[in-house]
Amino acid sequence: HPGSSAHDATQPVRNQTQLEGTPAMTDPRGPWGPLAEPVHVDKQIGAEDPPWRENAFFSLNDREQRCFIIAHFQGGRTDAGMFARVSILQDDHLTEIYEPLAAMTFTSEHVSLDLSGRITAKTVEVELDVTLTPLRVPVDYSPSSALPGLKKSEPLQHFEQAGLFTGTVSTKIGRASCRERV
Repeated sequence: HPGSSAHDATQPVRNQTQLEGTPAMTDPRGPWGPLAEPVHVDKQIGAEDPPWRENAFFSLNDREQRCFIIAHFQGGRTDAGMFARVSILQDDHLTEIYEPLAAMTFTSEHVSLDLSGRITAKTVEVELDVTLTPLRVPVDYSPSSALPGLKKSEPLQHFEQAGLFTGTVSTKIGRASCRERV
């Protein structure tokens, strides 16, 4: 092809999977980088400021096991509107946990997000324990202003990262060992 060149084997391939411990994963906060920062309890919010939210959203899919999981945590300064939600679709059967969160936390009565990479949930109907492993460095959408801020002086902070998951899920349908496959 015109303009193509042979790949230099001494240089990393850009689209190659980057695992923890490789040069691309050297953030002092660990392989999750800014996504591993604890809830910002020290953030000063004025009376006229927009509401402060800390969100984490996960989409976990294991097609082979027919198991699909959405986990969404919305924490903030007050407990108003803060929630933990885990939705599990297993063999076309939907099970869901939706619970309030206390202010500035990602742990509810039955659902927990550990920012080092683990989501757990346990009720009478559901037991979930998954471990998350990052694949690449997080993408920071903040500097590009791709997402508008709530105030001109403070842009919305938004990070995304691809990863893998492994773990177990149990519902009325049964128990499955789930994992994302690459």
